[in-house]
Amino acid sequence: MKLFYTFIVLLLASSSLLAQSITSSFFPKIGDSYTDMTLDSTGLTKASIGNAGTGQTWDFSAFTKVDSSSTYSYVDPATTPYVNFFPTATIVSVPNGDSTYNYSQVTDTAVIDLGYVTANNSNGVIVSTIDKYPAAKFHFPISYNNLQTYSFTDQIIIYISGTGPIDTTYTVTRSDSTIIDGTGTLIAPDGNTYTNVLRVKTIGHTRDSVDFSAQSSLPPGSIYTIYCEQGETYDYIINNKIDEGVSVNFIRDSSYSYQTGVGGSWSVTSTSKIIDFTVPSSVTGIANPIASAGISVYPNPAKDVVTVNLNGIACSSAQLADITGKEVLASANGTIAMNGQTATMNVSGLSKGVYLLQLNGGSTPVVQKLVVE
Repeated sequence: MKLFYTFIVLLLASSSLLAQSITSSFFPKIGDSYTDMTLDSTGLTKASIGNAGTGQTWDFSAFTKVDSSSTYSYVDPATTPYVNFFPTATIVSVPNGDSTYNYSQVTDTAVIDLGYVTANNSNGVIVSTIDKYPAAKFHFPISYNNLQTYSFTDQIIIYISGTGPIDTTYTVTRSDSTIIDGTGTLIAPDGNTYTNVLRVKTIGHTRDSVDFSAQSSLPPGSIYTIYCEQGETYDYIINNKIDEGVSVNFIRDSSYSYQTGVGGSWSVTSTSKIIDFTVPSSVTGIANPIASAGISVYPNPAKDVVTVNLNGIACSSAQLADITGKEVLASANGTIAMNGQTATMNVSGLSKGVYLLQLNGGSTPVVQKLVVE
């Protein structure tokens, strides 16, 4: 009888561990927003972050904030200006006060990074980085003590507004091993204690290289550089949310420089350690950047003259680009007329399709999708 009870106890313990797995429900939803704090990494070592295993207590209460907090929100791709670059995206991460849009596709079995777009307000340049062969960042479920490995090679297409795709091939090769290696209690930097915490350990190797062979022949002595990063990350997940909790990163960067006709060598360029604490934020998610700015663009879709009502927003310049980033109209050359609180343009000479209107003047550019029919 004692053996039978022992078997039941072991079976229940095993079932409990199996239940401690990460699924797609852990990933943020549209409307979620978070505040991320960078902590002082002084004294941060692999020994100080605690052990693997069940029933652990991880104490990070001594780590204090050293940087200003940053807030980011998750929004519906349809409300963003660059959705046409990423037609399969289901969610977009947008750092508040920034002009970077990170596009992802979330399914029941995986999270896939699709790429991102950054609009530089200082010179009006829009840079779009698109994964040609997107691969999963996470595969679900991630289970306790069940090692998950994957690797992929991707080519990234880079578009620059006014230029179009640059004539290079940017290749990324990555391999990751992910496992839930611990469960327990987290004493957080904010002084709160969280139970039912999962610790996810990821060992990642990333190799980036740029091939300029598509351009004119490089002369002898030309230098190619390959960058590699080896990272060991520990994520202490609270509240069953993959973006909440403490994240610790140990990173080793190195590079390989090859000079034609000479040869090459590896060198370690840097080592670093980073610790962050992320908590839910009360900031309302960004639903539509241009709507929140109070700007109206009409008609949209349009066939000829388009009017932009700035509604009190300061605007010093404007550009209209096609989805490859090529500028087609601009206030700098007079094809977009700026007149106080209105701007007008004639799109009758443009091909039918989707365009991106960027208005510059504030701390963050305002971008609106415009359809020409």
